[in-house]
Amino acid sequence: MTDQIEAGKVYLTTKEVCKRYGVCRRTIYRWMERKEQPFPAPVFGGSAGFNRWHIDDIRQFDADARDQSADTMPLRQFHHAS
Repeated sequence: MTDQIEAGKVYLTTKEVCKRYGVCRRTIYRWMERKEQPFPAPVFGGSAGFNRWHIDDIRQFDADARDQSADTMPLRQFHHAS
């Protein structure tokens, strides 16, 4: 993780990430712990609820998930606004 948030970059809060995928906070952290196609770690973290994910990391994760076959990708299909 970096130790500062860059001005002009788009970051998502934990709540926004959960809403994007329709899952709870714990699910996001479980996805981060898996060995195959882990969810990206937040680029900035601190006290509970202050984690921030860079939108580019989230978009790359989404693209990688689409590239995986349904048999190897444990995530359900998700819909989100870009």
